[in-house]
Amino acid sequence: MSIRYSNYRLFRRAIPAGVGPANAHAGWYGDCGSSASAPAMAAMFAMLNNERLAKGRPALGFLNPMLFKAAAEHRGGAAFADVSAGDNKWPVQCFLNQSAGFVSQKGWDPVTGLGNPNFRELLKFLEHMDGVRDARKQKQAQEGEPDR
Repeated sequence: MSIRYSNYRLFRRAIPAGVGPANAHAGWYGDCGSSASAPAMAAMFAMLNNERLAKGRPALGFLNPMLFKAAAEHRGGAAFADVSAGDNKWPVQCFLNQSAGFVSQKGWDPVTGLGNPNFRELLKFLEHMDGVRDARKQKQAQEGEPDR
């Protein structure tokens, strides 16, 4: 993945892996920004974990590898809705009218990450990956290979 942002090197971090609704005018009441989206994202991943635990599967743990794999491999990107408009600019020196931040673009960007996650598609992806893992373990057991 190439990062096309000159300020990325300056700040040395890309904040989001994904994004959620964070505008009071988009259906949330009260808070905006990460105060609205972070709890919604946490709730979605808690629901994914609940689905997994109910089926005897382990909790997700560190999410980033799964998120990027789902974005790259699952049904042509159906796990995330790309967000290609907006920015996360903030005033740096108000009296000079300067700002810092990034502008959202098509694909991954440091404003919205992979995009807005789709719960149902992420659940389907996880179920598919569990099936792949189960098939691999079964094949290894049949061939007498050690479990990895």
